[in-house]
Amino acid sequence: MATRRGLQKVSIGVGWTIEPGSTQLDLDIAAFALGPDGVVASDQDFVFFNNLTACDGAIRLTSDAAVFRGWNEEMTVDTAALPPRVDRVVVAVSSYGGEALFGRFPAGCVELWDSDAGQLARCDLSAQFPGESALVYADLRRDGSRWVLMARGEPFEGLGPIARSMGVKV
Repeated sequence: MATRRGLQKVSIGVGWTIEPGSTQLDLDIAAFALGPDGVVASDQDFVFFNNLTACDGAIRLTSDAAVFRGWNEEMTVDTAALPPRVDRVVVAVSSYGGEALFGRFPAGCVELWDSDAGQLARCDLSAQFPGESALVYADLRRDGSRWVLMARGEPFEGLGPIARSMGVKV
């Protein structure tokens, strides 16, 4: 019996359409590289629209543009390149500035794909979390020598509270 290698190169994407007349609405992906204590080692381990990479490029956020599978924004995590100090990568999605609830993004979704396993998870934000503006979506966790996915779906009151809960000084 072959042993599963675990997650390798993970792509997290967010896609949406917006209501007519709502041209300023935007969704964002964020990630937090956490150590054994459950917090970031420094604010540089928080990847978001103002800090596009962490862990020497192992976690990388692309700019707002359709990049893969029709997504508007994509983040990649190369688990093999993550330093040993990182035990977990927490992935979050939020409306820009917390200004809009997910219900205002028809077809708003977040997906997680792995280079070997294909699609691992999908959340239809506008249908499953219409009254929320921020969500911890999933954890990528080190499990011995491999990385595994733990689904979360935990609502928050914006990206700031998520960042503070991960040890980021905001």
